[in-house]
Amino acid sequence: MEVQKIKQSKFNFLRVATVAIFSLLSLHSIKAQENTVASKTVKKEVVQDNLLSGVVLDESGPLAGANILLKGTQIGVTADFDGKFKFPKVLQEGDVLLVSYIGYETQKFVIKKNQKFLKVELSGDDINLMGEVEVNEVYSSKQKAK
Repeated sequence: MEVQKIKQSKFNFLRVATVAIFSLLSLHSIKAQENTVASKTVKKEVVQDNLLSGVVLDESGPLAGANILLKGTQIGVTADFDGKFKFPKVLQEGDVLLVSYIGYETQKFVIKKNQKFLKVELSGDDINLMGEVEVNEVYSSKQKAK
């Protein structure tokens, strides 16, 4: 019986040692992942600090849904409900932004060195209706009987 107790105690010791080793290894890898995530967050914050933000307005207030596009690319952003936007790419001096909204003239803005904010005030196009609208009869839908 003593031989069996010795074998059992050795087996228990090996189980405890294995669990301890796996625990130490798993804690080490979790910490390494946390450091990676923290460094990515810092990089993202630095990039976001360099992004151009702004607001698009007209004479009556903010223009929700105005389009802001980097000329010559497909990179752009749409203004939010308050007319505010944050451009998704870091812009360089001399880049040209096109700001447009239906019913308004498209405006070009050349980015200046270290520019962080852009206030855009759009003015309306002169929209003239050409011709006349004539209605001879009232429209009625044609429904099929079932």
